[in-house]
Amino acid sequence: MIVVKVAYLSTTMMNIVVSYMGRFRGGFRLNGGLTMGAFSRNKGARAERQWRDICRAEGYDAERGCQLYQKGSEIADVVGLPGIHIEVKAQETLRLREWIAQSVADAHEKEIPIVAHKKSREGWLVTLRASDFFTLYREWEAGQSETGQEKANGGTA
Repeated sequence: MIVVKVAYLSTTMMNIVVSYMGRFRGGFRLNGGLTMGAFSRNKGARAERQWRDICRAEGYDAERGCQLYQKGSEIADVVGLPGIHIEVKAQETLRLREWIAQSVADAHEKEIPIVAHKKSREGWLVTLRASDFFTLYREWEAGQSETGQEKANGGTA
């Protein structure tokens, strides 16, 4: 077993260490405690908490999906936006098609699958299929039309 002392390595540097250390049998531990699998899980959980907090700041009662896991059913990484299945990713290498495929496979019927993703020290982005984008846009457009009609009728529809 090899122990790697990690202070404040960048994600890129961490990937280099991991790539190099992966050559040794028996695995390795970071700072003598976390295995690489635990490090990745913790990074994913941290990203899910960050996205949950963004959703809450926007006024949605969001929770991490793992807290609501039900045996036998796939649940989104973050729940609380009705009709949206959210996969959260915090990785330096973008694998958008793979991530969207996962979100599509895990989404329930009538849910729009999205991927909320970010790289280190960059802002969050949301990716979705074009067909789902146009579904959302049509809903928004219909809402704009209704608002315009209400204004034209003096506030009554």
